[in-house]
Amino acid sequence: AAWGIECMPNMAEMYPVGGAGDRLGLVDEETGEALPAALLPYCGRTMIEGLIRDLQAREYLYYKLYGRQLTTPVAIMTSAAKKNHQKLLTLFQKFDWFGRTSSAFRLIQQSMVPVVSVR
Repeated sequence: AAWGIECMPNMAEMYPVGGAGDRLGLVDEETGEALPAALLPYCGRTMIEGLIRDLQAREYLYYKLYGRQLTTPVAIMTSAAKKNHQKLLTLFQKFDWFGRTSSAFRLIQQSMVPVVSVR
């Protein structure tokens, strides 16, 4: 695990969290709209908040070990389905990009692609 921390300056993170949380029963209580999986509640926070906090903890560990502060780039895979891209963008803005600069993130909206199956 130490080599993972040591290699952090050369790494980025990718979170494929833009899918609809329909299967998880994630629904906005006020509007009744489906919510993206990134908003899954876990230990009093959303899943995306937990992922970012975990990343910040690793960056802090790197700082304590090597004396250099890192800001790891993060790619967030989103979706146009059910306005998930906009909902995630709004969340990041609401939390002021979790204390990071917005340039540390790339929100990548996945294309809507039909599925074809053979029956």
